Amino acid sequence: MTRTNILACGIETIGFSFGRLMSGVLSLGHKVVGRVLDWWISTPVQRVAFMGFARVNALYVTLACMATSSVFAWLNPRSDLATALLLVTFLPLQSMYFRLHPRKASMIVTSCYGRELRVHLPDTSLQPRDVAALRAQVDELMHIASVCHARTLTFNSPLLAARSTSALLARALARAAQSVNAKVCIEVEEPKEVDAVSNGNLSIYRSRYGLLRDGRLVAGSRGRLMSRKVQVKFR
Repeated sequence: MTRTNILACGIETIGFSFGRLMSGVLSLGHKVVGRVLDWWISTPVQRVAFMGFARVNALYVTLACMATSSVFAWLNPRSDLATALLLVTFLPLQSMYFRLHPRKASMIVTSCYGRELRVHLPDTSLQPRDVAALRAQVDELMHIASVCHARTLTFNSPLLAARSTSALLARALARAAQSVNAKVCIEVEEPKEVDAVSNGNLSIYRSRYGLLRDGRLVAGSRGRLMSRKVQVKFR
């Protein structure tokens, strides 16, 4: 084995281990507060907060609040108002996630990336009876994206690597866009192998992914999971 190969293997191992560590920490946190958190981010109050802050760009609002609080605290170190302003920063920060349904098989949308809303898909096998629920969630996503003036609505997941799944999602998105009279361009990219850190991050879910039907998940030439991006661009 050449030095280049040894270095590549070392980087791969470090990246995988770091990703798995991150995933493990998040998984542990979810076991502790997951049920309460899942309930909270699916409440009507959270929906209003998510849409309100996302409409004016939640990322910029959060950064502005953090900058204002930091400057005020620096200029007035003994003021109690500085502490209150730091707490206010938490409001747009916690509003960046919204779960479309309180049950497990639900999409989660985030506004952490400003005008690009990103969607996390549930790691469940799609049954015929679930198609109606999927369409209802996609309809709500399209409505939220339209109201929030999103530029893009992005899905990127190993669960979309199978052509049948990504095609089903693309059709549901096209139908939802038509229902809200939104002019969109839907792009379905070819599957790409995830990086080492992402592969480590996703490895903790492999046991659950393994329960899905054959052919839904695909591995690349380096053994990493393949992921496909489906993106809705609003005109």
